[in-house]
Parts: sequence; C-alpha cells; structure tokens
Amino acid sequence: MRNLLTRSLALVAFCFATTLLFAQTKVEFELKSMSLGPYEGMTTTVAGADEKLAQSVWRDLMKQYGGKCKKSKIEKFKTEAIFIDGIGGADGLDVYAMFEEQGEAVKTTVWITERGDFISPASAKRDVERFQALMNEYGQILCVESIQQDLDVEQKSMDKVEKELTQLEKAHQGYLDDIERAKKAIETAEKRIKENERDQEKTRLELEKATDAVKAVQALLAEGKC
Repeated sequence: MRNLLTRSLALVAFCFATTLLFAQTKVEFELKSMSLGPYEGMTTTVAGADEKLAQSVWRDLMKQYGGKCKKSKIEKFKTEAIFIDGIGGADGLDVYAMFEEQGEAVKTTVWITERGDFISPASAKRDVERFQALMNEYGQILCVESIQQDLDVEQKSMDKVEKELTQLEKAHQGYLDDIERAKKAIETAEKRIKENERDQEKTRLELEKATDAVKAVQALLAEGKC
C-alpha cells in the first residue's frame, strides 16, 4: 500500500513540477531601484515558492560559482568578485539579488555589474544570453525545490494517515479476534449447558430413587418392622 501511494504521489508531483516549469514567468529585464540607483535587472517569477526558499536556492547557486552572498541594503544579497562562465571578461562580477513575495509566488530580480557597468539589453549578446541562462537555471532549481518541499509535507501527512489506518486495521482485527474468542466461549458454554442439563436429569432420577428408598424405610419404621 505504501509503495502504491508513494508512486502515485510522486507522479502527481512530477506532473505538477513540469507544469510549473513551463508556467514560469518569462525571464526579462525590468527597470527597478536598487542600492546603486534605478537599473535594469533581470527578473523571473516562480509560482509555489516563497522568499525563504528562493533565498536559500540563490545562496546555493552562488556557492556553485565560488561566490558568497552578503547582506545588502535594498536588495537582500550581494555577491562580489564572482566569475560566471560566459558573462564579462577577466574581471570579477558583482551580483545583487532582490526577492519579493507576490501572493503564492516569489519574484526575483538580479543585477550583474562588471567594473561598475550593469549588464542590460544593450550589453553584448553573449552576456545577455548567459545572464538569461543563469536565471533560467535558478528558476528551474527553485521550481524543483518548491515541489520537493511540498512533496515532503505531503509525504509526512501521508505517513501520518497511513499510520492511523494501520492502527485502525489492527484494532479492527482485534475486534474480530474478540468476536472469534466470544464465539468459542459461547460454543463451550452451550456444550456445558447441555452437559449440565443431562447431569441435572441424572441427578433428579437419583434423587427420586433416594427419596423412594427413604420413604420405604420410613414406612417400615412406622409399622414397627425392623
């Protein structure tokens, strides 16, 4: 039963994850205010995720590129002197990330600068495409992690319900066993009742014989015959 439920739940989660991946908001540039002023950052919105999870996924992604997120004023994170293949030249990049919850989704905006120049739609095509690839990578990881998080919650809920069902099934079997024991006890009692009735009848006959014998002796005594 457990394997069947687990496989069914995994299938639902996979379908849901696939839907979310394709439903992910298009990665695009947007002019937004950040700590250095209003600049164009690249945004993506992922449904089903929250800000806490988004920040965790972003920190892990920056670690993969050898960077470490630091707190920033307006944005949440700033990663300095990081190298991302395909973006910029030999100089390290500064990456800023902002997270905004929007209902049941989280919007992430990222700015990348190289020597103070922000990557924007006017930047080199290679830089823009690699920036988009980075955001898509982040968005897909966040989607999967969000689904996994939901799956873990549902798994715990399923385990709890399954445990309750197991307890109910055990109790049910206990009741059936009680009934079987009661049936056997009734059968035994019925046999003993019949045996008791036979014994009563036998004892009555014996009592009648004993009573007749006593009466006979009493009659002899009354007649004075010894």
